[in-house]
Amino acid sequence: MVPFGLELMASGRSASQALIALLAADADREVRQVAMIDANGDVAALTGHLAIIAAGHSMGDQYSVQANLMDRETVWPAMAQAYEASTGDLAERLLAALEAAEAEGGDVRGRQSAALLVVSGQDSGRPWVDRRFDLRVEDHPTPVAELRRLVQLARAYHKLNEGDEWITAGDMDAAMTAYSQAIELVADEAAGGEGGSSLLGGGDTGLH
Repeated sequence: MVPFGLELMASGRSASQALIALLAADADREVRQVAMIDANGDVAALTGHLAIIAAGHSMGDQYSVQANLMDRETVWPAMAQAYEASTGDLAERLLAALEAAEAEGGDVRGRQSAALLVVSGQDSGRPWVDRRFDLRVEDHPTPVAELRRLVQLARAYHKLNEGDEWITAGDMDAAMTAYSQAIELVADEAAGGEGGSSLLGGGDTGLH
């Protein structure tokens, strides 16, 4: 369903039009839960009547949150409220929504995994740059908290890469500023020893 939906939107259909086309050809649509957002910000979503309860979704300005197998029906409204209230970048807003879901009881099966994918809206031709965050926690007692830690580490690595680019450009002052910002992002782990030293000593930055 996902590849076909992306193809429909790439061909010029809005998210709403693409979802209608998908559901018209899907005999199992009442067990589906799907959300789509196109490049113009149109949002479309469905929670089928036979989706495993508690299940539902909330849509807003260029976003949709959805959940199923939840402990209670307050989960997705809490996610939407947290997403809208957050003032950070997209990764931070998504984390806020996940944390709100967990605070409302989350999955009835308990906690195990979490994931986050954020891709730039502009294609630079360098996918390793455009994929800003691609993180997952497969098995952890507090997966959302662990995911937040990984996002913080990823931000630090972004700053290290930025510093390397400034070195290549010949701007040492800008490079040192970026490196300092990376250190600040992992200050707590660096104080513990191993985490910070691995971050700063494991790459090609020249910082040790």
